[in-house]
Amino acid sequence: MAHALVITQNPRIISEFEKFTSVTESELLVTSNPREDEIRNAYRIFVDQAMQGIIVSHPEIVLVVDGELSAATWQNAMQLGAMYVAQLSQSRDWLIEHLVAPAEKVGPIVACVPAVGGAGASYLAVALAAYASRNGATATLIDADDFSIGIDVVCGAEETQGSRWADLAHLTSAASGLDVRGTLPIMDSFAILSADSRGAMRSHPTALTIVEQVGHSSDVTIIDCGRIGTPETQAILDIADFVFLVVPSTVRGCAAANQALSNAHADKFTVVLRQIPGSGLNALTISDTLGVPIFTQIPTDQRIVEQVEQGFGLGNVNLGGFTRSIQQLSSRICEEPAHVVAA
Repeated sequence: MAHALVITQNPRIISEFEKFTSVTESELLVTSNPREDEIRNAYRIFVDQAMQGIIVSHPEIVLVVDGELSAATWQNAMQLGAMYVAQLSQSRDWLIEHLVAPAEKVGPIVACVPAVGGAGASYLAVALAAYASRNGATATLIDADDFSIGIDVVCGAEETQGSRWADLAHLTSAASGLDVRGTLPIMDSFAILSADSRGAMRSHPTALTIVEQVGHSSDVTIIDCGRIGTPETQAILDIADFVFLVVPSTVRGCAAANQALSNAHADKFTVVLRQIPGSGLNALTISDTLGVPIFTQIPTDQRIVEQVEQGFGLGNVNLGGFTRSIQQLSSRICEEPAHVVAA
């Protein structure tokens, strides 16, 4: 459980912080010798200046001074890496305000699911992540297709340094999403968590928790899913805010989509039609067959394949109808604002 951590042996500081938390109703942990997990699970750490030799690695450290400020205070703050210095007698209101857990933005989680293999869900996922990042959003692309070659290949990022699923095998459910995201390769300004030859999402014991935690550190999280019947995809559907079901305009694609739409999560589905040249099926026929509207259509464009084969990825693709479809789907995601929860 996330908590505020106070590192002190000073009875006055302990008493004052206990009074503060009676106002804020924050979760408070007081210790003079914190464990690693206590530091990791703290959203903010308050360190008594008198605690000599304490070394703490954390992005939110406050140096608490019980007494007068001095030149040594600022030296201690620099050594500790403290963002703030709070004088106990003068900063009560400020300390009460900063004992409250920070609001954490939770952006939408978007699952791109193929009705059948080869429907084009991976291309859609990459293009959505690239579009979001180009428009100023913090975007993360996650590979949840255990039978793909790795979404980093589609992005042209297979040689880019950073963690893949196999590198996260040691992480527990308490891992910080922000820390995980910071280790991932970046391509076209979005982060990528991909499978590789060493392992995929299904080999990670806490994969779903990692996905949620990374989602807490991103404005939007795009997940490239495998086929809808797999346990991994079903687990993703449980936590997704939006599901884009990619349906090729073929008889087989329609049959698979019809079965997928009987899924318990079908109320989250938005049907995206991938036009297959020469199939003889149009959007109206497919919509009538499925009994749901087609939100947008993605053309089959050889230039997309060429971009990927040449290692350029899809970050800068501008292909007329394809780009318009990505814009429409991005607008669909933004219809409902991200919600705020207490961290």
